Amino acid sequence: MISIQEALQILQANLADARTESVSLSDAWGRYLAEPITAPEPSPRYTNSAMDGFALRWSNVENTSANNPARLTVIGESRAGLPYDSKLPQGADTVVRVEDTRIAADDNTVEILAVNRKGQDVRYEGEEFKCGDALLCSGTRLSARQLALLATVGCQQLNVFAPPKVTILVTGSELASSKAKDIKSYQIRDSNSIMLKSVLQEAGAIVQSCRTVEDELQ
Repeated sequence: MISIQEALQILQANLADARTESVSLSDAWGRYLAEPITAPEPSPRYTNSAMDGFALRWSNVENTSANNPARLTVIGESRAGLPYDSKLPQGADTVVRVEDTRIAADDNTVEILAVNRKGQDVRYEGEEFKCGDALLCSGTRLSARQLALLATVGCQQLNVFAPPKVTILVTGSELASSKAKDIKSYQIRDSNSIMLKSVLQEAGAIVQSCRTVEDELQ
């Protein structure tokens, strides 16, 4: 019998070259990236509000409080997918949440009751990552989080490693099928087949067949 080290050397010497293939984002779960991915665009794509609230200038509200509210005129409304004249109005540098305001009956005036700091609840273009930043490295296993990230930046076709195809040979004259109800007194039920098949599938391999062979000295 050869040593574990000898067996590993034989495996390494006979490994086939890695193959790659292109797959769609929707078919890429569990696959391994064959090349690094860089951001084709920034995230966020544009400066916007992180909360439902009112965009305003910090200089107009920095001294405001519940006892000394700032009263401002509402000049327009921006909704997700339906901006006003821009995603965040030019000159606005702070967002105050709706919960910290009181709207007048005519909807034209809002009272600012509390504000913590300049720039609060503003998401700036590229603050998560900028165009060209590294997102994922080669060899990354693609799970739900990685796929969601790639969808966010519009990646729809990915270069991944082709899964290795494997045949399992389980050796042992004493082995009986794990499905067998009655086995001979000198036999044991085979647990290696299902274990090896499972760990290979977990690693992304395609198991083409699994065979049990009897011991043979030669």
